[in-house]
Amino acid sequence: MYLIRNHHALLPKKLQHAVVTIGNFDGVHLGHQGLLAELNQRARALNRPSGVICFEPQPQEFFAPHPPPRLTSLRQKYQALKQQDIDFMLVLRFNERFALMSAEDFIRQILVKQLHVESLWIGEDFRFGHDRQGDVALLRRMGQQLGYTVEILPDVAINGERVSSTQIRALLSAGQIEEATQLLGRPFALRGKVIPGAARGRTLNMPTANIALKSALMVQGIFVVRVHWGQKNYPGVASLGTRPVFNGQDALLEVHLLDFNGDLYGQMLEVEFLHKLRDEADFASVALLQAQMQHDLLAAKNYWNTQHEQL
Repeated sequence: MYLIRNHHALLPKKLQHAVVTIGNFDGVHLGHQGLLAELNQRARALNRPSGVICFEPQPQEFFAPHPPPRLTSLRQKYQALKQQDIDFMLVLRFNERFALMSAEDFIRQILVKQLHVESLWIGEDFRFGHDRQGDVALLRRMGQQLGYTVEILPDVAINGERVSSTQIRALLSAGQIEEATQLLGRPFALRGKVIPGAARGRTLNMPTANIALKSALMVQGIFVVRVHWGQKNYPGVASLGTRPVFNGQDALLEVHLLDFNGDLYGQMLEVEFLHKLRDEADFASVALLQAQMQHDLLAAKNYWNTQHEQL
């Protein structure tokens, strides 16, 4: 899949005249996947490429002082879209200049001049352009003038309920990890570089790989996890939170890999959340925390033994 990072980039001719959709696609969840499958089907029928247009940062991250945390980073979104056999991903830089672009200019400069769009697939409530003045009616009216068609994407529902990124965030925040996994079509995951820590894990007989997080936390607590490092996967148990016993302030992901002995400093890890064991808690003493950590470790091992989770 091709990745184009701005709308001034020269688009290869083989990616022009595409069937495209526009949106955040945060999570690339089952709802998104259903829509992308339809998009691909239409593109293949027309012998055209398929494309996704998204924004970085996401518009709500640009405008809102406290936007909701993401389900997927840009890298994770790219990988998920690649798995859906999309031909290209155009990432538009959303800044003040872009926010002031009129809906008409967006259509002319990006959809027509750069992409030469064949067909545009959007949700019925899609709004765009300065002050969100663009809508489906404008797209269709200008499409008749400029030579592209507009299709409305239906909502995707599971068990009678519309699948959305907002719904998945709510499930994760409530600790309903398995339910969120079902709607995502894969486990929720965080990715980051292992940094030096205070080495408390070693003194507590449970060494951890520490990953600092830049965004707000969507999930907190103690979890059974699967860790991807390079081409290998490892079972583990993780703590995600602020470590109240040690008066922590910043969010930190601490991961203990089961039956692992090695140096992970500076390595990039992706941590998949499979099951929540408990909430983060404050303990009256380090000894009580250590006893609870051993209990968490046994619970994690029991999960892997009983669930037969595939690595």
